[in-house]
Amino acid sequence: MSFMNVEKREHLGKADFAVKVENARKQAHFHLCSGTAAGFRGVKGWERGRINTRPMIIYDLSGLPLFYDFPVRRGRIFEGFIRIVANKVLGDPVMCTQVTSLGWDLLKARKELQKKIVKKYRGFRLRRLKLVCYSYPKIALAANLVGSGRKQQTFMIDVSDFTEIPLVPEKEIKGSGLVPYSLLDNITEKQEKTGADTWEKINQGMEDVFNKEKKLDLAGLYKLSPEKRLDVIQKVFDKMEIFTFYTEKTIDFCCHSGTCHDHECFCLHPQENSVHCTRASSQMVFCYWRYCYSQHDFAQAFGVDDDDLTPWSGVASGLNSLTYDCFTASLNYSPDWADCTTEISNRRPFLSDNGGHTRACAGYKQWNIWISGTPQPRYLYIYDPWPVNVGAISWENYNTAYYAWIGTLVRKTTNHT
Repeated sequence: MSFMNVEKREHLGKADFAVKVENARKQAHFHLCSGTAAGFRGVKGWERGRINTRPMIIYDLSGLPLFYDFPVRRGRIFEGFIRIVANKVLGDPVMCTQVTSLGWDLLKARKELQKKIVKKYRGFRLRRLKLVCYSYPKIALAANLVGSGRKQQTFMIDVSDFTEIPLVPEKEIKGSGLVPYSLLDNITEKQEKTGADTWEKINQGMEDVFNKEKKLDLAGLYKLSPEKRLDVIQKVFDKMEIFTFYTEKTIDFCCHSGTCHDHECFCLHPQENSVHCTRASSQMVFCYWRYCYSQHDFAQAFGVDDDDLTPWSGVASGLNSLTYDCFTASLNYSPDWADCTTEISNRRPFLSDNGGHTRACAGYKQWNIWISGTPQPRYLYIYDPWPVNVGAISWENYNTAYYAWIGTLVRKTTNHT
């Protein structure tokens, strides 16, 4: 179950790169505190919730721990989760903060997996189950099976729609849909050289705050009422601009005055099956510009059947055909931060593909003061069509994630005002 170059990346499995669960939970707690103090979009009211003591552990296709997902709950209500890296090579400890519900049910996925195993692998017994990130951020439930003669087999299904995930890509394809790959194998050489050092510096910054501000102790905060808890958090972080002095901008379409903080001008459209990510993300962008097309319409425009992957080569021409020559669509295969912020600043949502899965982006956030010797903290506001039939919204760490291309849609007349 590995698409990673083991010889090249073998050192990533050493203890020096592993993040302990206790440390990851402290990072999640710190991010929750700083986010509520700064008033990040999507986390309003999270001071009323609690971070689970035990995270969901998400593995890479290489078999190495990749993420710790810490759910934020308010009673029985699932507010979202904070995803902390489990390997220091990824750099910044926080991978993303999802501000919507989980969108899938582990118990249902397990039952479906067991049914499929009985049909496909008779005589095999279940040895172990793992949650695996098979095409970031999509998650599969993977079963390690043992048969006669100690023969081993791995079987994976998507946790949202239970589609079987191939262990090895059928062929090399530049497209999006059901394309499994190892995230650790896609890290850049620069990230591999500097990631652990970046993690250590950011982690030390967090430790310094906790050592100085004992009021942020997790056990102590949870003894307070939500109102007093928020008051303590805000007073602590008001003294530290490094964590709260940031610029945030999200897409707005409305013609009324003010900044659309009471509602979202950009709408989430979940994908209708396991390969519809590019079509659903395109549907979101087109809906913003008041074009109404089904995901089937986008499949036809891209020149594929509903159950086929979307080749990247057909995306721009397909999008152009649906705008009736009112927009120019293009793919940028070497996007940088300035490209992303320029689109949002001009009120243009865009497509973002990480090498096999397409999402839509409708906002960004960047810190204006940060820890010396570390990258400037930068996040994109991602509208993900996965999980199937549900979707998700999250703040994704631009410095840690991988972007194969972004797709832009520019009006040929004037920008919307």
